[in-house]
Amino acid sequence: GPFQIIDEKPSGATTSTIALNAGVEDLVLQVSTYNSIGDTDAASPVDLLTPHSWRYRTFGDIDPNLNAPTSQWNADADGDGQTNLWEYAFATNPRSGSSVARCESRFSIVGENTFLEYRVPRDARRSVSITGSVSGNLSSWLSGAPACVVAEDQPTHLLFRSAVPVNESPRQFMRAGIAVP
Repeated sequence: GPFQIIDEKPSGATTSTIALNAGVEDLVLQVSTYNSIGDTDAASPVDLLTPHSWRYRTFGDIDPNLNAPTSQWNADADGDGQTNLWEYAFATNPRSGSSVARCESRFSIVGENTFLEYRVPRDARRSVSITGSVSGNLSSWLSGAPACVVAEDQPTHLLFRSAVPVNESPRQFMRAGIAVP
């Protein structure tokens, strides 16, 4: 909806506390400053789902400078086997081991062929790039098309499919990678 004024602070104020309803994540804050006449001289939206904003909202209470090992993208803050970057992409809580979303492998029949697929949960509002890869030996990986194609691109998941049917190459492995924001 349209922007609403939710708080006004006197000159020199640099912080504000805003009460949110539980589970609300999609917020854009527009911060405006005023000169002595009252005219606005700047307005800039702040997306709370950007990687830096999310990290600060998630770890700022225990690591205000975001430099502790626990708050880094490659850390697993809650020990559930998923890095903070994966938790960001999956929209799970990196500080709760019970908040987990897992990838899953499966076979899919397309025409007369059977293909290996890899379903990756995600929240499409998160600014990450997820790439699928396929391998026949676990030592060399082929990423993206033509070896690994996106069969489904949904807001809640990506489905990667090996381009080679399993009857032509029965030993196949798939994985997904996320680019660090």
